[in-house]
Amino acid sequence: MARLRFDEDSLVITPRLLTRHFGPTEIQFSRRDTKAVRLSTGIFAVRVSVIRSDGMEVAPYFKLTSRDAARQALRQRGWPVVEDRWQLGYRS
Repeated sequence: MARLRFDEDSLVITPRLLTRHFGPTEIQFSRRDTKAVRLSTGIFAVRVSVIRSDGMEVAPYFKLTSRDAARQALRQRGWPVVEDRWQLGYRS
């Protein structure tokens, strides 16, 4: 439903055409204004949210089917990544 793009300095979540009519518009973050990118396990996918430098977390609306490639790519480009995982009904 959306496209995630990032490089060393910026991260952009762009909703697809249909989603734009019913939900959020494009959202951009700079690395210097970002505390971390959170990858958290959902029921069917991994949710991606951004924690701003002021500690406010922008509600996730981008989802991945696999976290490994995204985690590796974010870290290679210098983005701090935090992860939450569900284990036996408890969130770590």
